[in-house]
Amino acid sequence: MSNVKKFLTLKFIWKGSYRILTLFMVLFALFLFVMEVRFTNAQTEDELYIMENHSAGKPNKELVEVVYRLEQQDVKETMATTIEKKQEKSIVKKKSSVKNKISQKEYNILVRIVEAETTGGDIKSKQIVANVILNRVAHKGFPNTIEEVVFQRNGNVVQFSPISDGRYYSVHVTNKTKKAVDKALNGEDNSKGALYFANRTYSNPKNMEWFDQNLKYLFSYGGHEYFTEK
Repeated sequence: MSNVKKFLTLKFIWKGSYRILTLFMVLFALFLFVMEVRFTNAQTEDELYIMENHSAGKPNKELVEVVYRLEQQDVKETMATTIEKKQEKSIVKKKSSVKNKISQKEYNILVRIVEAETTGGDIKSKQIVANVILNRVAHKGFPNTIEEVVFQRNGNVVQFSPISDGRYYSVHVTNKTKKAVDKALNGEDNSKGALYFANRTYSNPKNMEWFDQNLKYLFSYGGHEYFTEK
């Protein structure tokens, strides 16, 4: 009987110890949870305190305003970039379609006058002359077609000297000139809006005097001086 009592006593002690241990573990887990909550709240309070010290006591309002402004700025920049890309595509599309709008006859006139005006010049000088002629076509003060611009007369005075001296009719158009004209027709423009050009060395001094007095000088390139209206 003594052995049975010992066994029952030990079993009772073991069950009691197990329950106490379980209760202790539950209380300890609860304690850890409470500490974690308190630590999180304390960290949040510290963050708010720091924000208050850096935002004149109005962290929420100012932070929201800053974020809003940044978002609005991003939206505006994105919209501006999108608009610019659309405009660039529109301009490229418009300029690239110029070549398709002119006839083969006008294309031949354009390359021939460019060749006559820039014989021996580089591609850029040829392209600028082509740009000037296209600028005139687009300008309200000049005729509306390449042919009319090239052969325009004011009384008996022609606009381009190769028409009067016959060089226009005798030149051999090079591939370099065609390449330069194609660049101009496809939208490349280095003319800065020029509507006039002249080679001062070979021009009539009276003509150059009129240029200097009545036009705005832009730049010089390839032996030509370029002008636009004042």
